[in-house]
Amino acid sequence: MLLSGFGCEKENPSADCIDPDRVISGPCTFDYNPVCGCDGKTYPNSCTADRSGLKSWSSGECD
Repeated sequence: MLLSGFGCEKENPSADCIDPDRVISGPCTFDYNPVCGCDGKTYPNSCTADRSGLKSWSSGECD
């Protein structure tokens, strides 16, 4: 049961981080101004992070 709880815990950050209703396709500029998404992934710029449905991000690459 503890292992099962651990597995679910790993999936929950995405639910708190990504809003499926905000995921949209469309053009973004190709400029590289990296941002670190709340999901722990580095995105090329804030436009790609926003269009991926992220609720928050910070400037710079993820560690």
